[in-house]
Amino acid sequence: MYGILPLILLFTSCSEYPSKNYSVSVEYLPVGVVEQELAEQGRKVSHEFSSATVTIKQVYESESNKDTVAELMVASLHEGRVEFHGQSETSIWLEVVVESDVVSNPLITRAFVEPGETVSLAVVDKNWTNAIAHVGTLTNVQDPAKKFTLSADLSRSNDDLVNALVTFEKTAWSEKSERRSELIDHVVVVDGEFNIEVEIEDPVVAFVYVDGEQSHAWAELIAEPGGSILLHPSRRTAHASANLTTGWFQESQEESQRVLGQELVAVSGSGRHAKLLESWKSSYTYQLKQQQLIEADDDHFARNEEWLAMSSSLKDGSNLEEEKDSSKPEGSNRVNNRLYKGCEHVDLSQVLPDRRAQVRIAQNESRSHKLWNEQNSIRLSSLNDIARNAEDPFDILLALELRAHDSPQESYEALKMYEKLSETVSPDVAETRVEPARRFFSAVMESERNEHRTVPGQKAPNFVLSNLEGTPLEFHQILKKSDLVYMEFLRYPDHYSRFQQRLRSLHESYRDAGLQIVAVLFDVDSELRMELDVPQDITWIQMYDSDTYIVSEVARTFALVHRGMNYLIDTKGCIIQRDLWLPDLQEFLNSYFPASSVNE
Repeated sequence: MYGILPLILLFTSCSEYPSKNYSVSVEYLPVGVVEQELAEQGRKVSHEFSSATVTIKQVYESESNKDTVAELMVASLHEGRVEFHGQSETSIWLEVVVESDVVSNPLITRAFVEPGETVSLAVVDKNWTNAIAHVGTLTNVQDPAKKFTLSADLSRSNDDLVNALVTFEKTAWSEKSERRSELIDHVVVVDGEFNIEVEIEDPVVAFVYVDGEQSHAWAELIAEPGGSILLHPSRRTAHASANLTTGWFQESQEESQRVLGQELVAVSGSGRHAKLLESWKSSYTYQLKQQQLIEADDDHFARNEEWLAMSSSLKDGSNLEEEKDSSKPEGSNRVNNRLYKGCEHVDLSQVLPDRRAQVRIAQNESRSHKLWNEQNSIRLSSLNDIARNAEDPFDILLALELRAHDSPQESYEALKMYEKLSETVSPDVAETRVEPARRFFSAVMESERNEHRTVPGQKAPNFVLSNLEGTPLEFHQILKKSDLVYMEFLRYPDHYSRFQQRLRSLHESYRDAGLQIVAVLFDVDSELRMELDVPQDITWIQMYDSDTYIVSEVARTFALVHRGMNYLIDTKGCIIQRDLWLPDLQEFLNSYFPASSVNE
């Protein structure tokens, strides 16, 4: 008995304390149904992380507030799963890095691990996205006062959500005053549910995207310290969900598929989310409009097909002559009928409706879009009222970030609100959220003011930028040496390869006819210029602006801060067409140049 008693006491004492052991598993998700079908059709299915290397590191915070790491494990993922078992008497931060030989950027996530905890991660390696995600549950909270909880029960959804990837993002501004989305983390849906607990410093506008194999869902919400939001399914037209994105994914064609699907209902019942979003979304009038919108089409698939057809026709630049009066194009770019001196030869009756006008024409034919406009007026009415009358500066800031006063007529009022906010919010918020917004809207307003100065019949402004070799080029000198110039602007350097392909096709078809192509790339400094993969056989003119399109004088002058733009300019420097879809552009060039001079 005397020998057994110490063992009993030791066992009892150990059972009263949590285990010091913790574990981390990283699993490679299996190929999805859609990708299996692609493979069976002989189409390429890329799985770039199937044999990746997984590195697990412990993160330490030094006295200089700079993180240092200590490597704990390195293993291969070629068998589909790796595990690590460690010990710690206190809570720790771990960093998990997944690296592939065929992808330059690794997948990285961090996990806050308690003693005794098991952390499950998954590598999502699909044709459309790569990510490392927490499986089902994410609990990265070190300071309980900053905890924000987002949970979802999607089990009642009719959509296929097996291994669906949840992307949780917040809105932010870059140092260059560009609006962007900043990733908070990824989670994989398990049995139709997921739960996220993260730290939020200040209230922010956030988005959740649930991407399944063949379906998508999304939600807009306010994430704030102490807040808790539950998501559940709701029927919503694809058209409405595509239009309710708030502009943080500007003009990205790749995002068009992502926003198709249903909008999830985000319920808080209290806090800023209830005040800024639930207050009008739960109103009787809004719900009535929502029901009318749902009933506007036969079923969910018909609505998706309608939007896809409209989107495809707009991207392809389909001829919409049957839907408009060709003698007086509705919503065309002819907003200034007074010809500039020296441009009297420009025939305004031949000006084609620009891309924005064609979008408006197609939208005006859609009953769903009209219903959405009525819904959106409810949204803006509520948010505009909050922005004007709220006493809490954060309520005003969030309302503006939710697109209050988001129209050319109200830009000045929004700008004044941002200027006032810079004096009432904390210095950190003023620096990271208010000042970038103020600079952005100032640039937008100047761009909008210049739009009527850069329409057909007006003189193209002159500017000087350097070419690839660093030699300064004057735009008006290029015009004098050309029969016709097509000028296109690239606002984002990461779209460079697709940009080149489009210009190459135009160049090969019309260069012998007399067309000169000028490409203007923004945010390209001397270092990035050396890194750009420029084919040696490019013979059109490329000009580089080191400024981003938001602060660039050229971008503001040519009215392309608030919208994409391209121009056709003749040898006299007069604008003759503006912002055309590619098929419309080709049709015009075929009529402008003799048929014998065009290369088929």
